[in-house]
Amino acid sequence: MKVLAIEDQPVAAMLPMSTLRSPGHEAELAKDGASAWTRLTHGGYRVVVSDGRMPGRTGSISAG
Repeated sequence: MKVLAIEDQPVAAMLPMSTLRSPGHEAELAKDGASAWTRLTHGGYRVVVSDGRMPGRTGSISAG
């Protein structure tokens, strides 16, 4: 399963990424809302785990 994690704090991303990269899962990390949106528009993710507060964009990703 392909998973996208969105987290702007590298230390805060360590535990979720190690868990998400369990056998059978392909996990990628986006470090801000803009790069997350770019990845999401290319599709293929079955699960998204998002930080709720990030500079530039919130955890609610929308086209606007």
